[in-house]
Amino acid sequence: MRYTTVLFDVDGVMLGEDTYFNATSQTIHELIVTERFLGTAATEPNPDRERLAEIRRQVLGPRDEVLDFLKGRGVNSNWDMVYLMVSHSLLKNLARAEDKSWVQDLLTRGITLADFPEIRQRVGVKPAFADFTKDFPEHLEKHQFLQYLNRFALEWAGVETGSFGRTSQLWEETRQIFQEFYLGDGHAKPGYLDREEPIVPGEELQALLARLTDLGLVLGIGTGRPRKETLIPLGALGVLKYIPEERIATASTVLEAEAETSIAPLAKPHPFSYLRALRGAEPSHAEILKEVLPLNRPDVLIVGDSLADLLAARALGASFAATLTGHERERARGMFEAHGADHILRDVRDLAALF
Repeated sequence: MRYTTVLFDVDGVMLGEDTYFNATSQTIHELIVTERFLGTAATEPNPDRERLAEIRRQVLGPRDEVLDFLKGRGVNSNWDMVYLMVSHSLLKNLARAEDKSWVQDLLTRGITLADFPEIRQRVGVKPAFADFTKDFPEHLEKHQFLQYLNRFALEWAGVETGSFGRTSQLWEETRQIFQEFYLGDGHAKPGYLDREEPIVPGEELQALLARLTDLGLVLGIGTGRPRKETLIPLGALGVLKYIPEERIATASTVLEAEAETSIAPLAKPHPFSYLRALRGAEPSHAEILKEVLPLNRPDVLIVGDSLADLLAARALGASFAATLTGHERERARGMFEAHGADHILRDVRDLAALF
């Protein structure tokens, strides 16, 4: 196959994922465990490395079992992970509340951060992290997880609701708390932008992209990172001079498209991010979402590290190269083989051999 276009994921391909997973753990811990929100423990805006590892084990499991569970089913958004784990713990605790009419009202209209002080006072929230992988059925995939929270509300609290999902106010509010940790809050939280770690040395990544550019390939990015978290570290790696800005689709692009079109969710494994990067500056978000998929474009090669990337490539009708530098590393090989990845690479540098 002669490829004409290469579209890259960022996390697990160009940049390491641990910074995002650490921020995810800190966010969930602050929302459920600390006195700022639902718990009683002291807030920890800037734990040292050892304490951060302890928080991550508490939230995501001793061996990152929650991450394996979610990423293995196509859930690739850190924002969604935060919302899912916070909402799951909330629902497990609300099921114990004595005032059922209060719970019904709360779940019917939708929980927001403004409700957290009353929830803490009435219920006394305890983390339910250890139950997360046991409570969600094995067969769930992708964004079925977000909607399944409404099933928990019915089964555990007897409340029929549709208030849980990507468009809820709580989803947006928990996203903002995640951003506090990742970007820093200008005060106690220093942020992670200066702690990013490239998977391969910047000069080697530049050499690869320069070669692909010299061969006349169109390059783009489709990432679940917001725009700022994408441009700053990739700029530091010297990557941006090879990839036109209009071919960089980020989580910020996804939020813009969801707001403009009222269609959600558009995050991976939905193919929107890669389709947006493929099309460039034109057409509009709405016009892109009207395109008939799959496109039957095997000449377009998507390079990613997760099942969500592979599913997005298949939905788009593109070819897929998997890198074994994501969270599961070599353990992901069997998954990629089972799903028919066109190529499996030790890391992104192996891409050069395809050209």
